[in-house]
Amino acid sequence: MTLRNKQLFLLLLMVSSVIYLSSSSFFLSEYLTKKINTNSYSAAQFSYALKIHNIAALTIAVNETIIGDSTWLLFNKLLAKTNSDASLKLAHWYQHLANTKFKQQVLGSEQYSEQGEVDLSRAKLWFEQAIRLNSQQAVIALSQLYFQQGDISKAQSTLGLLNERVIDDNIRESALLLRFNMAIYSGDIATVNQLLNAYELNKTESNRLERGKLSSLVADLFKYHVVETSFVESNAIVSDKQGNSDIATINSYTENCLTSLQLFATNLEHLRHLDKLIAEFKATKALAKFVCLATPRYISKLKLQCTEKSSQAIICNESQWLAVADNVESKHVGLLLETGGANVHLGILYVDATDDVNVLNHEISHLLGFVDEYPLIANHSTCQKVQTKQFAHNIAVLKKYYQGDRKNIRAHILKDIPWAGMINVNTPILQRVSEEGNNTWQLGTPYSHHNEVGMFVSETCQKSTMLSQLLAGKELKDKVKSATDYFTAYKPLNKLTQLRYYKKDFPAEYLTLLSAKPSSHLMPSFHYNIALALYQQRKIADAKVWLEKSAQWETTDARKKIILKGEF
Repeated sequence: MTLRNKQLFLLLLMVSSVIYLSSSSFFLSEYLTKKINTNSYSAAQFSYALKIHNIAALTIAVNETIIGDSTWLLFNKLLAKTNSDASLKLAHWYQHLANTKFKQQVLGSEQYSEQGEVDLSRAKLWFEQAIRLNSQQAVIALSQLYFQQGDISKAQSTLGLLNERVIDDNIRESALLLRFNMAIYSGDIATVNQLLNAYELNKTESNRLERGKLSSLVADLFKYHVVETSFVESNAIVSDKQGNSDIATINSYTENCLTSLQLFATNLEHLRHLDKLIAEFKATKALAKFVCLATPRYISKLKLQCTEKSSQAIICNESQWLAVADNVESKHVGLLLETGGANVHLGILYVDATDDVNVLNHEISHLLGFVDEYPLIANHSTCQKVQTKQFAHNIAVLKKYYQGDRKNIRAHILKDIPWAGMINVNTPILQRVSEEGNNTWQLGTPYSHHNEVGMFVSETCQKSTMLSQLLAGKELKDKVKSATDYFTAYKPLNKLTQLRYYKKDFPAEYLTLLSAKPSSHLMPSFHYNIALALYQQRKIADAKVWLEKSAQWETTDARKKIILKGEF
């Protein structure tokens, strides 16, 4: 009888109500174990061995089951009372179920949320059982699970259960990797340095730990400036001995770029993600030629005070950048955090760990002077009044209605928009409002010219009070004294662009605008953010110092004057 047939026979016998077998010593578990190990057992003997939970029989039977089915679970649970490998299998199985269900939850299946939590709790229980059975692998696995959940305290205490005298190189490497990652995640650079020193002291020519993941991690510690080398390693930018950057040297480095951007993250996983985003950005996005992007750099969480909520834009206390500012040789900085809405605030860019290269490109366009074409928040400063000067490459906030001579009005409007030179002389931008009289005009290019550069309403200020009233169909005369009191946002193109949807193209026309006047709407350096944060904390003298640092990054007297006055 083949082994498979034996198992089928066994399952039939297990469900029968009575098995008529002798109760003599022939069927003692020790004897059955010997028979099973020498493959000299009968189906009845094997069935009885299973019935009394004989380890040898269970070990063979479990291999004939389908992973995850009820029989596989039953046999492993019986084995797991004394077998750490069976406990580990169960733990990994329930962890797999939990991960699968959490992924389904993210995709919209909320029904899996509670069951996923249950499976994760079961995984932890079986890891703990394996640890009681002296499984060093279980110690690592449970520590990693706690670390993935952000519970550093439990991860550290669990990792402390390792018996350092009996672990092999694989376990030792995994433990050291985890200790490094926990210290980096926590911002504990002192511990990172201690671990690195221990690693360097224990290196030998034959030491396997010099290769593989651990070696790669150590290399990344220096690449991303988690720890500093004794030599200058700052992306070809030279600093003096005091760490103060030579602006002339930096300008020389960035002479082929409109601006420079240094991105930061708080752990190695995110830094590697940034590396991939930067490579993809440089390879696929037209805006890449305007921005010098250095290798991303680590920043300790202890140096940040940020609010991370998926439902709102990332917000940080930007005075905290004081801690690294003297060692940053770029005009702008960016920060990747675990979660939160991507945004740009003056000279600082924020993204989260789920953002792709399209989001990065969109946010970089804001640094370069482009404004969103989707609705901004209701109280956004951009949409509170008609602009007094040009403020973006692609958006102008202007009155919706005008009265007077059409030719004169057109000439006046063209002076207020950055893309005036791209509008054909035959492309209309004003339409007569007949019910208001022959000399009343509504700003906007008609649909007959929708494929041309013109004046098209943007959703940018859709949530502003004035426009909301208009869209609600209110009578103009009931809300304001004159139709000319209404204003809204306008854009050059009628089509959807990446300023509206991340996955849309960044239009060639916008690249032309940027190339024509590259610095006209460029965000100030991140030093301006520090100055603003200090001013809000009433540290006026310190704020002035950082305004001066920000002004050093400007190439025109006009922009320097704006920066020094804090009027950006």
